[in-house]
Amino acid sequence: MRSNARYGWIAGALVSALAMAPLGAQTTAAELTAEQRRLIDAREQVFVTRDSANTPWPMAWAYQFIDATPEVAAAVFADAERQVDYVPDLKSSRVTRTIAPGVMEVAQEMRVPIVKDEWWEVRDTVSARDDGSYRITWTLVRARTTKSVTGYAHFEPYRNALTGRDGTLLTYHNFAVPGSRMAGIGPIERHALKKLRETARALRDQVERERSEEPDLLARQLAALKEMVRKQ
Repeated sequence: MRSNARYGWIAGALVSALAMAPLGAQTTAAELTAEQRRLIDAREQVFVTRDSANTPWPMAWAYQFIDATPEVAAAVFADAERQVDYVPDLKSSRVTRTIAPGVMEVAQEMRVPIVKDEWWEVRDTVSARDDGSYRITWTLVRARTTKSVTGYAHFEPYRNALTGRDGTLLTYHNFAVPGSRMAGIGPIERHALKKLRETARALRDQVERERSEEPDLLARQLAALKEMVRKQ
């Protein structure tokens, strides 16, 4: 493991021991510790990083409570072209091809500090599960310099013990293997990890805002999501 000094810049309510906790890609609400649940219930973000031998950037996961059902939260995020309205540093997002119900290719352009802005196409897959959860995964199709991108947004039912409200536990993960030799320098790495955290918060805020202020838009997004998963 690298020195713990690399985590000193991370803002938020987590102590360093929690930030280094061994939460994996399959973590569910039932596997969270009491302290992690307390933070999530208080609308704080649990953020976890783990070093990787295959890239200069660590793997990272953000955990966030959303005051909406998993179906509503997934419907908002599955509207790929609207992600440009709230995802930090996203300059454009356009569906270029629909391969099958719930499977589409999306071309996106991102602002990146110091080096040139990056563009890529990813393949998004939307799925519903029997436990009431939804998952949207993505893998890289092509990019200007990035070698690999894999990630997912997982939306599962979750009861907030602090408020007593049923909502969603969002697990947001994005793992990129950058192609630029400069990608491993501190400012770019910090920007990437900060952007992951900000994206989870921005998605929460967008879902809750649409739920209270844009019911017509949300109804269209829900109809689109139901059509995707109904035909699978």
